[in-house]
Amino acid sequence: MDELGECECLHGEHPTVWFNFNAIVVFLPFMSVAGILFNTINFIVYSKRRSSASAYLGALACSDVGVCLCGIFVIWADSARGYNFDFDQYYVFILPYAIPFSNFFQMLSVYITVLAAIDCFLTVIRLKGLLTPRSIKVLIIVVVAYNLITHWELEAVHCINPASNLTMYNLCPTTLRMNDLYIQYYKGMMYTTFMAFLPFILLSVLTLLILILLRRRRPTPLINSVDTVIIISLKRRHKMVFTSFHHPSIPSSITSLSTPPPHPSPLLPDCSQVQEEVGSPVALLLVIVLFLICNITSLMINVFEMAQIEIDEFALDILVDVGNLLVVFNATANFVIYFFSDPDFSCEIPRSCNWGSLDTSKKRRRSLRDPPYMNGDKSSSAAAPILI
Repeated sequence: MDELGECECLHGEHPTVWFNFNAIVVFLPFMSVAGILFNTINFIVYSKRRSSASAYLGALACSDVGVCLCGIFVIWADSARGYNFDFDQYYVFILPYAIPFSNFFQMLSVYITVLAAIDCFLTVIRLKGLLTPRSIKVLIIVVVAYNLITHWELEAVHCINPASNLTMYNLCPTTLRMNDLYIQYYKGMMYTTFMAFLPFILLSVLTLLILILLRRRRPTPLINSVDTVIIISLKRRHKMVFTSFHHPSIPSSITSLSTPPPHPSPLLPDCSQVQEEVGSPVALLLVIVLFLICNITSLMINVFEMAQIEIDEFALDILVDVGNLLVVFNATANFVIYFFSDPDFSCEIPRSCNWGSLDTSKKRRRSLRDPPYMNGDKSSSAAAPILI
């Protein structure tokens, strides 16, 4: 026991224990679990689409699952071990390996968002094809290489607690982590540049350019009337339309189709174009704006550190907890953006996840037994109701 030194990296009491306990220990796990479920749905839906924007959003969903998992196994666990000694003694052996994964998934989510923004910009200026979803594989390799060294930043040290005179394991930085050059260049300049300023500037500039270009183009709306909505809905839901629906503004040749037209009609825009040209850019722009809002706290902390601005310890701990909370919120809230900004997303969830397939088959069998089909009437008036 005499060979053991005193513990120098004790996990002290959190200065803002009330906020840390309620926001991180209590609330964060529920938000992380919701984020895992939401991003699983995001991945299932977007993996079934074939556009490049959907490929990036699907990859972002996978990365955000990792961020939400790290919200539990890193952010929550690191705070929770300060409230329970036994849990702390077990988890000091896990955190040195869990924290690098947290850095990996967070950086991966940041730069997948950047790639998605670049792809959206290239699509708007009609240079699509210069950047392909295969760049995600290259990005993963680069992010792994960048964060590999963080596996040697922390270690569990056996030491003596001077307050209780008992032996314990303490999570401490390694010699590498305490090296002045390592702190100055890797944790200081490089981290601040690649995780704060560079993505923030790139996403801000790309967002402004995309909005300006879309505003200048002012394309004719794909959905400009109730009649067009009905036609698009019919095209999405039925390969053959039997209906006696008439409207003065729609030609009778459209409303009395008995067979699908050989070529797409100008009044029946391709649904994939609606999804690609309207849904995806809007969703991407909102995802980018959410990212910028949720990461401004982390950017402020980095600016304060680089400018050597003294911050009260109480305020700094609040900012760190808020920043961690917003990182997980950013990974969770994308589902809400897709649900309300992508017209087809909510409709594709049951089909992509195979929900309600049994109910659909039962309805189809029941509809064939109901009148007027039982009487052999297959006229246009016997068609199923129009579903919008």
